[in-house]
Amino acid sequence: MAYYLDLFSPLTYKAFLNSSRDITGFRPKQKNAASKLKPGDILICYLTKVSR
Repeated sequence: MAYYLDLFSPLTYKAFLNSSRDITGFRPKQKNAASKLKPGDILICYLTKVSR
């Protein structure tokens, strides 16, 4: 089991909440890291652009 950071903007987080929550996206330059994901790995989600 591995841990990965998954960044969300307020807009992408809202879209994620309105989805089935079984898919996420990565930028093209993160393709190598995304290809290493396996079932059982944990995504740590962080919401950017919000200061509270």
